[in-house]
Amino acid sequence: MESTSETSDWSSLKSVYNSAFVCSLGFFFVSFLLPIIAYDTMGASGTQVALIFALLTLGSAIFSPIVGKYAKAEKRRISIFIGSSIRGIAYLGMTGSIWFNSINFLILNSLLWGIGAAFYWVGMDAEISERVIRENRSAAF
Repeated sequence: MESTSETSDWSSLKSVYNSAFVCSLGFFFVSFLLPIIAYDTMGASGTQVALIFALLTLGSAIFSPIVGKYAKAEKRRISIFIGSSIRGIAYLGMTGSIWFNSINFLILNSLLWGIGAAFYWVGMDAEISERVIRENRSAAF
C-alpha cells in the first residue's frame, strides 16, 4: 500500500491550481502597472520605485523559511489561505495608496505583498510536493 505522499491526488490540487491562477493575475497586472503608476502618476523617484520591488522580494525571502516550518506542520492549506488573504489586503492597500497619492504607503504595502507571497507560494509548493508522486512533480509544478 502506498503512503499519502506517494500518491497523486489531482482532484484535490484543482483548487490549488485555480487559486494560483487567480492570485497570479493580480501579481502580473500589478507588477507591470505599478512602476508606471508610481513614477508617472505619483511622482515617485527611481529609488522609491526600486524600493517597491526590493521590499516585495525581501518580504518573501525573510518569511519563506518561517512559513516553511509552518507548512511542514501539516498546515499547507491554511498557509495558502493566509497568503491569499494577505495579498488581497496588500492589493487593497496599494489601491488606497494610489487613491491618496502616498508613495510611502505603497512601499509599505509592497512589503506586505511579499509576506503574503511567501505564505502563498511556500504553502502551494508544499501541497503539490505532498500530493504528487515524484515522477509527476515537474508537470504538477
